[in-house]
Amino acid sequence: MTALCQPLAIATLLATALSGCGGGAGEEDIPTANAGDYDAIASYCGAEQPNPSAPVRDGWISSSPYLNDNLNNAATIVSADGSSTAWDTPIVMKVALSDYRGVSGNLIPRGTVSRWSMGASIPTVLPRHAVACTTQLSKMARNMQPVIEPGGLVGNITTYTLGWKSYWDKALPLDRLSGYAVDGFEFVGNFTPGSGQAFFTVGKTQFASTAGLSICYLAPGSASWDCALPAATDLGDSWQLARPGMKPGAWMLVASAPR
Repeated sequence: MTALCQPLAIATLLATALSGCGGGAGEEDIPTANAGDYDAIASYCGAEQPNPSAPVRDGWISSSPYLNDNLNNAATIVSADGSSTAWDTPIVMKVALSDYRGVSGNLIPRGTVSRWSMGASIPTVLPRHAVACTTQLSKMARNMQPVIEPGGLVGNITTYTLGWKSYWDKALPLDRLSGYAVDGFEFVGNFTPGSGQAFFTVGKTQFASTAGLSICYLAPGSASWDCALPAATDLGDSWQLARPGMKPGAWMLVASAPR
């Protein structure tokens, strides 16, 4: 799925899930993109590339590819020529969220139709040659195991093993979290947004209250998580938890109690 957002086109509003790019929202500093990281990040994210023969446009292209052998979903943006206007509605890059507290060993992978979500909300002001995506930190590995009976090999069954990794880390230091990892996402980009936030929307069936929940951030190349209490919004049957200061790295929702 791809979309081009520019003045009068479509964007997503985080809190209300309404559509529309909105009107101008004042001045916003334009971040700087590292053009040298563009190709590697675009490839990792599975980002849709703009048509080189298309007219120059002020805006961005969004897409929703599947990664990791279709076991993870992603939300991507690419802005070849930059986006100069700060709109009332932010760019929202969200992916499905699951509750992995206490999960280990073989399991059935998450479906991407979960109504609970997580991701990044960032300003619409973007530099030239900007690329970014969000995708789950929880990565599944598909395994084929033979089924052998007394008469010989019957066939194979498929199992999945849960692992946690990011663009920067082959194995995330979950043992350094003060609590239980619920789920998390990575924001991978060649720029740092001028502002923005990480958000997690979770159901009240899993979390009757927000007590004991925190959002933890792991910077690229760091071994220590930075955890903080989130701002919480009651959405009726769910909570929306948010933490400001969006930047590239790993973002994890952590609970103080097991499931």
